[in-house]
This record gives sequence, structure tokens and C-alpha cells, in this order.
Amino acid sequence: MKRSKTFNLRATWASGRLSLWKVSFTLSALLLLSPWLKLMGYQFTLESHLANPERSLHVYINNGVFTFVNTLSDGTTRKSSGIVGFTHNTLYFLIWDSTYLHVSEHLTPQLKRDLINANNRLFDIRLETKSEGEVLMSFDEELKFERVQTQLAKIKGSYPEIH
Repeated sequence: MKRSKTFNLRATWASGRLSLWKVSFTLSALLLLSPWLKLMGYQFTLESHLANPERSLHVYINNGVFTFVNTLSDGTTRKSSGIVGFTHNTLYFLIWDSTYLHVSEHLTPQLKRDLINANNRLFDIRLETKSEGEVLMSFDEELKFERVQTQLAKIKGSYPEIH
């Protein structure tokens, strides 16, 4: 009887012999997942007011999974969630789901600009400690001519050490 390729791969993997491809595969997987695994055991929130468009931001992080809620100045509210990683004082966000919970007026300039933000599925925020419970957030804007936005944010809860 001929065995399937999947069965042969599992048999080779579980053979107990250490080989270069097994070690390489395992180390590569751990290297790729390490920023997301670093936030296991941490629960914290970030709160800030951002510009362009003018909005409030509440980020809830729990064991490497995040939910953030943006509320524009016109009352439009968007909730996004996904996974978050942390390394070298930088949070990396990968958005899996983004939903508008409330849209007050369609086609306002603020909503149009927020739609650009909503299409950004992978982004990073660099953090720097300013005082106890406050961090300076810096991130690249989606539109290149807007460059980098820097905002002060409140941080609460159990979070990794930020320098």
C-alpha cells in the first residue's frame, strides 16, 4: 500500500533524528513568531488623541491580541482587532478585522481620511517612555507627505518594559 506524502513527512519529522532542515524550520518559525509571543501575559491599554483626522484612540492589548477603537470628532466610530507584537520598543499591529460601528455622516473629509487609515492592515508604533504612565507614540502616516505623527499617550496595566 502506498503511503501519502503527508504521512511520510510526519514520519520523517517524528523520526527522532535531528537534521538541519528540522532545526532551520523550527528556528525560522520561532524567529517569525517571537514579536507576537513576547506579549503573552501582558494586559494593558493605550489612550491618546490623534490628528489627521482628529480622533480619540483607545487600544486594548491582552496576551498578544488587540482591539482598538477610533472615534472621530464627528462621532464616527471604528473598531479594529488582530494580533500585536512587541520588540525593540515598537508595537507591530496586524489587523484581521475592521468594522465601522457608527457613521454619523457619509463622505465627510474626516471619514474619507479615516478610510485610508482603515486600509492599512500592517503598521508599527514606536514607543518612548516620558513619565510614569505616559509614553510618546511615533508612527508613519499612510500618506507619505504627512510624514511621522508623534503623540503623547497614557498607558495603564501590565506592559513590557519600554525604554
